[in-house]
Amino acid sequence: MLKNREVKSIVDRRIKCPSCGSSILKNLGNLIYKQNLQSGTQKGNFPAAVPNSSVSLFKCCSCYLYFKYPIFSKEELNSYYREEVNIERWSYSLKDRIDWQLAIDFIEKFVQSGRILDVGAWTGDFLKHLGERLRCVELYGVEINPKAANIATEKGINIICDDFFEIDKINLKFHVVVAFDVIEHVENPLKFLASIVKITEDGGYIIVSTGNTEIFEAKLLRGKYYYYNYPEHLSFMNIKWFKFAAEKLNLKIVKLIRFRKILNVSLKRQFVNFGLIVLFSISPNFIPLIRKILRNTGYLLPTSFFSKVVDNFLPPYLDELFPPVWNISKDHIFLILKKIG
Repeated sequence: MLKNREVKSIVDRRIKCPSCGSSILKNLGNLIYKQNLQSGTQKGNFPAAVPNSSVSLFKCCSCYLYFKYPIFSKEELNSYYREEVNIERWSYSLKDRIDWQLAIDFIEKFVQSGRILDVGAWTGDFLKHLGERLRCVELYGVEINPKAANIATEKGINIICDDFFEIDKINLKFHVVVAFDVIEHVENPLKFLASIVKITEDGGYIIVSTGNTEIFEAKLLRGKYYYYNYPEHLSFMNIKWFKFAAEKLNLKIVKLIRFRKILNVSLKRQFVNFGLIVLFSISPNFIPLIRKILRNTGYLLPTSFFSKVVDNFLPPYLDELFPPVWNISKDHIFLILKKIG
């Protein structure tokens, strides 16, 4: 039975959850990003197909998926992902990726050999690290960006598909399929998981990491939460949704860990960011206004010094109405699922 506050938020029945088809939804408010925002891998060339004011965040009261509506088309998204990019923007070292470390430790302990597929392999760094630990694995990747795919190929990764919307057409089966920070980029995450299940061996494993909707700042900011405001992020998960998906797809949850994506954030920065989040929840326009006032009164101190102080405590990106990040919550989920034969 729905809670009273959810009943009041049920929206237009023409909008349905892309995961379970339910029309019992809760509107969590409009998103606030600008179409020319430097988002994800790109530099502001995102197609302006959906007006800012019309993009809303919804929560499905049946399967607990969070999703945007309306969204960009598959063709627009693929064009976006294939653009020329700064490769370093999404290149990581192993020490900065808790999810990679957890995945490698698990594969080394319980799998040790076989075919491994990375969906959204980028430049192949995860698979390269895995291959250095395990010599008896075959490394495969799916990567849509041609420049990143070429770099992965040079590292010995076999790129077998360039579109994660079409991985169910791959003819091989894999002992492990991983998808780090990918599932939030698809409209229907249940269908995406089902396509992964199709190419996974019976008894094989699916390893996923993504954002977590069940944290303090996400609940406080709702549609203004930073993770929701990347234009290419379409769907948002939580533990309840993954339990729903596991039951639907005959999967067993082997391991589930909440973790903090960004590490080594100073206590001072955490304190400042918490204050910014509270201010932002009251009014997104409040922080840019404070920045403007402080800069206009900066004649009391040397200009360069004062500008550095202002930018340190109130980062310039806040002028674009992009939400602040607290960097202290366990804002991501790491999940290992086993395919039941």
